[in-house]
Amino acid sequence: MTAELQPSDAADFADAMAAFAPFEPAPRLALAVSGGVDSMALALLARDWLRSRDGEGIALIVDHGLRPGSGAEAVLVAQRCRDLGLRPEILTWQGQRPVSAIEEAARQARYRLLEQACASHGCLHLLTAHHAGDQQETIALRQARASGPLGLAGMAACTERAGLRLLRPLLAWPKARLRAIASAAGASWIDDPMNADRRFARARLRADGLADPPPSSVRMRQGLERRLVGALPGLVALDRFGVARMSRAAWRMLAADLQEPALARIALAVGGGCYGPGSAPLVRLARGLDAAGPLSATLGGCLWRAGHAHVTVSREVRNLPPPMPLDEGAGLLWDGRFLVQGAAGEGLAVLPVAALTAGEMHPLRPLRRALGLPAAATAGLPAIRDLEGLLAVPHLGYARSGRTAPFSAVFRPRHALSPVPFAAIGDRVDGDAQGRGALHLAC
Repeated sequence: MTAELQPSDAADFADAMAAFAPFEPAPRLALAVSGGVDSMALALLARDWLRSRDGEGIALIVDHGLRPGSGAEAVLVAQRCRDLGLRPEILTWQGQRPVSAIEEAARQARYRLLEQACASHGCLHLLTAHHAGDQQETIALRQARASGPLGLAGMAACTERAGLRLLRPLLAWPKARLRAIASAAGASWIDDPMNADRRFARARLRADGLADPPPSSVRMRQGLERRLVGALPGLVALDRFGVARMSRAAWRMLAADLQEPALARIALAVGGGCYGPGSAPLVRLARGLDAAGPLSATLGGCLWRAGHAHVTVSREVRNLPPPMPLDEGAGLLWDGRFLVQGAAGEGLAVLPVAALTAGEMHPLRPLRRALGLPAAATAGLPAIRDLEGLLAVPHLGYARSGRTAPFSAVFRPRHALSPVPFAAIGDRVDGDAQGRGALHLAC
């Protein structure tokens, strides 16, 4: 295997990466590598880019465990990445698999694992190999779901998440070029049979052909989001418990075309999800808030309660994540909302983080009431346990008597309230070193 790139390919990749500058000196990049031809081409391109900057590349390989032999394939991909001079790590999807919507569940699990690995390695940038064909598929899927201008703009070249930037430098590159790069370098790859399985929506789209995306969607999204960024701080306040509040009068004064996007951003921040709600439920909620009288609704993993003057939005007390491990010295983005950090201590390398149980809630009621925190919001806070049971609830200032509990839990949602301006390929992205979007907090 020569593993060498053509100068033109390396130069074009450097131009694509320049749109995301600045990077820190000797950057450390995480690469999502599936072992397919697209991700192997990304690995080659990123490796040379890093070499020229004395940087380091960490290849993150997710084993979903959905096919026999997937574990052996992950080991093979890790060795190929190691041969390229990258540092590989295999991430395994644990837990019970859903019986339906497997494609979506696998995607969410993949990003959760990738985000956790980036946090543990201190990587501020995660690169994926999404290319022009993937963009067409995404837009086609959103057209089928009757998405508005935000969705029809497709994937952004840069997406800000909690603690990192998700970068897609190959969005303008056709798959044929990526295959040619991998072939010319003598790289080997794995063709996933699930990519041709017509049970999955993307496979059907590939087989049936794709239409060109609406050319004006990107401009429409960029203009709308600029206005949204200006409107949200005066409309919504988020507290440190992840509860959002807004004036119903201010809501009714919001421009009609900003109402649904505003609700989607609130749902993403408070609910901690990877993706926003669909258009139809957003329309129903917006109409309910426009009308007179009280309202109680659920949307985007959130409970929306509106009185005459104010609207309160908190995380639903259902579909909360199962216990997740808090590794010694590493941070954990729990439920897509709270960055939990701390040391296990007493010889324990890992502590589980989970939501409070009903039995744990009752003795904590005085602390909750002193903070003026609704029971529903309290139930969605992260709690740390050890072998003896509940150890700490950082938000409530609770630590079990006689124990030292050096833990913190900060509301830092996967998606900030105010969106980072949508960036298409060719746009310059002014990234900060923390990968952080604007977030308006009321303490």
